[in-house]
Formats: sequence, C-alpha cells, structure tokens
Amino acid sequence: MRKSLNEALNIGRAQTSGTVVSIVGGNDAKILPYVLFGGLCVLIGSAIYILLPQSLLALNLQLMLDIFFMILLGMILGLTLLAVNLRGLVETIMVYVLLFWERSSMRTLLRKNLIAHKKNN
Repeated sequence: MRKSLNEALNIGRAQTSGTVVSIVGGNDAKILPYVLFGGLCVLIGSAIYILLPQSLLALNLQLMLDIFFMILLGMILGLTLLAVNLRGLVETIMVYVLLFWERSSMRTLLRKNLIAHKKNN
C-alpha cells in the first residue's frame, strides 16, 4: 500500500527483496543432526529389508500393514520436501499451463505476485 499503482505494476524492474543467506563457518557446523537422520534412514531401510519378507512368510498381517503404513508416511514426507524445494518452478509451470490464453503481461504480473507473496504461499 506504500507504492503507487504505477510502481506496483512496473514489470521492468524487480521489486522483491533479496534472499537472506547465512554462512556457517567450519567450526560452527553441526554434524550431529545429519548423522542422526542418516542413522534413522539406515535403521528404517534395514527394518523394511528384514521385517517385510519375514512378515510375508509368517503371514503376520499386522506387521506387514505397519510397514506399509510407515512406507506411505515416508513417501508423503519425501513428496512434501520435494514440493517445498520445487515450489517456484511448479508455480511458474502452473501459471503457463493454466493461463496460456492470457497475455504475457498478465502472466508476468501473476508470477511477480507469487514471488512477492512467497512467505504467505
């Protein structure tokens, strides 16, 4: 609301603020979360590799369904992380695919609006 209409609709220059990057020094790097996450992934992978065939051979349906549920939760978590990391690319593709009939100036305005409201999206 601080800008005039002319400044807000100007597509000739970028109006978003820069990205904040924090650089962590070598001494301040925390490796423990990465080791714990890697160990957890190895533990889950080993459990699936060992327990899933065992549950199939023993016809233990409860264990088999628990394993499938954990795999489903892992897939949902992975897709969520992928969507968060590829959000900008997906937004751009969706603007072009869903609004192909609009003028290029309207698509540019919508893309800039999505970038400007990145924190709220």
